[in-house]
Amino acid sequence: MTVTRTLCPYCGVGCGLEALPAPGKSTSPDAASHTWIVRGDRAHPSSHGMVCVKGATVAESMGKDQLLHPMLRQRLDQPFQRVSWETALEHICDRIRTVQQTQGADALCMYGSGQFVTEDYYTAQKLMKGCLGTNNFDANSRLCMSSAVSGYVQSFGADGPPCCYDDLDLTDCAFIIGSNAAECHPILFNRLRKHHKRHPHVKLIVVDPRRTPTAEVADVHLAIRPGTDIDLLNGIAYLLLHWGYDRPEFIQHHTTNFAACAAVVQHYTP
Repeated sequence: MTVTRTLCPYCGVGCGLEALPAPGKSTSPDAASHTWIVRGDRAHPSSHGMVCVKGATVAESMGKDQLLHPMLRQRLDQPFQRVSWETALEHICDRIRTVQQTQGADALCMYGSGQFVTEDYYTAQKLMKGCLGTNNFDANSRLCMSSAVSGYVQSFGADGPPCCYDDLDLTDCAFIIGSNAAECHPILFNRLRKHHKRHPHVKLIVVDPRRTPTAEVADVHLAIRPGTDIDLLNGIAYLLLHWGYDRPEFIQHHTTNFAACAAVVQHYTP
């Protein structure tokens, strides 16, 4: 059977999928007439063939009544009529030009998808900023992570996580705080669990007031009271300094205001 390699359209992991027609369901070459089977792509670098329930059922959204051709109507009270791709593109361009001429370039905006890859973002921003002359481009990828971005900038000086998926296969100790990854990030958590079970020396520590599925498989579950996470982290910092586990050279070259931080954590003894 012909297998089509594709990507899951949902979360930012971008899991690899393989789609193929269900055997014996249809002999028609028309894709809409098939019942599709979706499975994980074992060759994909981030998901390793794993797939969550949303990815596994993605084919259920493919129905015969889905939009297959450009449809256009001149007024809201008119029915849609099928038009050619050329007509649709010309109509879009005419509307953009009209808005530019009557309201200015900043009357245009684009909201991008969280499933854009780097090349998609580059092309979209070139269109909006370089061609159409507006800075009004935003995306779910930034807005849904705005609180994390703020934390990253204040903590690390950059708005990206300082790690990658491959680190999950190398860690000796995974410290998960404020996340029920087993249910909210199942693919990456399962990847970490495989590493955890494969190597007895690897430790998994979970901080959560609740006994979540993530906490259930942890070597250590710190079921702290809600609102005491900062106390816990400052207490850990106190012990690291007290035991001499800090790295002065690293601190000197890669941090700022460490003395002020050390002064604060002195109040958080065990």
